Amino acid sequence: MIIRSALALLLIATTAHSQNPDAEVRLLAYDALRPDQYYRFQNAHYAFEVCICNRPARDPKLSRFCTCADLKGRTISEGAINMTERCLSEKPVDCLIAALPYFDREPPMYYVRVSANGWVLTQPGWQELTQGNDKTTVVSLPSSSNAPITLTFSITEHLQQWSNNRGAAKSATGENRPVVKQDKKTNKERPWFLMTSTTAPSWTRMRASTTTTTAAPTTTTAAARWNDWQTNEVTTNPTSSTPDYLRFINIANMYDLRNYLYMESLRDQIPAWRLDIQEYKNEIIAHHNAIRSLHGSPPLEYDGYLEGEAQRWASMLGARSSCIAHDPNRRHGECLFYFGGLTLPNARTLAALTVQSFYLERNFYDYDNYRPVFFYRTGHFTQLVWRASRRIGVGVHIQLASGGGAPCRPFSPTYQLYVVIKYDPPGNVQSAYAYRNNVSPRLY
Repeated sequence: MIIRSALALLLIATTAHSQNPDAEVRLLAYDALRPDQYYRFQNAHYAFEVCICNRPARDPKLSRFCTCADLKGRTISEGAINMTERCLSEKPVDCLIAALPYFDREPPMYYVRVSANGWVLTQPGWQELTQGNDKTTVVSLPSSSNAPITLTFSITEHLQQWSNNRGAAKSATGENRPVVKQDKKTNKERPWFLMTSTTAPSWTRMRASTTTTTAAPTTTTAAARWNDWQTNEVTTNPTSSTPDYLRFINIANMYDLRNYLYMESLRDQIPAWRLDIQEYKNEIIAHHNAIRSLHGSPPLEYDGYLEGEAQRWASMLGARSSCIAHDPNRRHGECLFYFGGLTLPNARTLAALTVQSFYLERNFYDYDNYRPVFFYRTGHFTQLVWRASRRIGVGVHIQLASGGGAPCRPFSPTYQLYVVIKYDPPGNVQSAYAYRNNVSPRLY
């Protein structure tokens, strides 16, 4: 196990600096290994990989939207001193500075990965760095040990295309980019994230007067052992406190949505057990209605009975501690969402990305040519905007589960989030007439 100490190391730069780089990341000091850990790493250099990206990336070094620099510090046994002030005002050769080019109009995002002797110290490996321009910032990076790595850094930018106000930076489309919230050294929560592909909708052909239910995109993760830690039965209000419901509306595929969810989780660092369930339910309904209005569908109203049914099935899924499945009681339309992690985004962001995971299927829907097989690819989207649906209920179940590698679960402990959304009248009535009259193209 790697244990930190309060030793600050001054690092040696190994990359050449351009005359006018678009951005400079200066790594000034960080906590080091204790002397009794040197026997494993005494001749190893601390290694820093620093990247600049124009969009969220799970592995910046593998992304075509990122540019990276490799920096090497002194060996662990050598140690060093803290030269923060000198490295900020000058560019001596013994300062660790990454000079990064940038060729995009979007606000950049910065990532760092710390390792020694091939052993990645940060956990997850890539961590986002965020700060004001030319300011020294100290952050606590979650590590593979029981304590975080404290890193002191500064970012100097020479970009003319966007504002240097990091907290208010927006893209050309007006969408807020993810900004990481700095961790406190006492915060021992570590971000952890897994998310797999969506499940196919369950579909059963019924009589002309009946409907079928939809399955929702499943962001599957979690672990094996379960406990009924939280049932989350709350009174839900269908309104939201803020009007910006569509900030993720342009996410076009599940891969990008996973990255956004991952980066927002890293930014907000909200322990799963602190998620505001009532606000999350309110925001799910608000985001439903915002998207429905784009397609000319009336708003959904909160229904206490539907919420009770949704909560019953969400708790049942948690008790099963297995992959998600649809309620055999198919009187209502149904969408499911499943996510696992030690930390989550705020309730509003999580709700927006939950609903957006359903809305992604709009890209596969043919408004002019109905085919029953479309239901497998678009059933979540069509239920979301189904004009005849009038009422909605949301059930949420969160539980802590240990690792074990069971189906649909990782080997590490995590919190499981089960979300069940029920609709009435149900959508996806299997006839061309029903789809023509209930699913319209986007109006604006």
